[in-house]
Amino acid sequence: HDNITHADGVDLTTYTKIVRYVVPGNAANSKLYKEIIKTGSDRMPPPPMAPLTAAQIALVQKWINQGAKNNNCVGSCD
Repeated sequence: HDNITHADGVDLTTYTKIVRYVVPGNAANSKLYKEIIKTGSDRMPPPPMAPLTAAQIALVQKWINQGAKNNNCVGSCD
């Protein structure tokens, strides 16, 4: 979901935009997390893109549950 395609109006190109879909400290209630754990035809990213790995999903879950902080910035950050 970049700023050009922003499917369904979702743009995940900056921290500020990502946290709109996150409840810091609560992955289970975060729209972002709920979307990435879907399976089958509803999964994100949709086919033909490869699904996220269990490790990638766990990393997002951990980041959200730890407060979804913007504390690992390399280069330009908002």
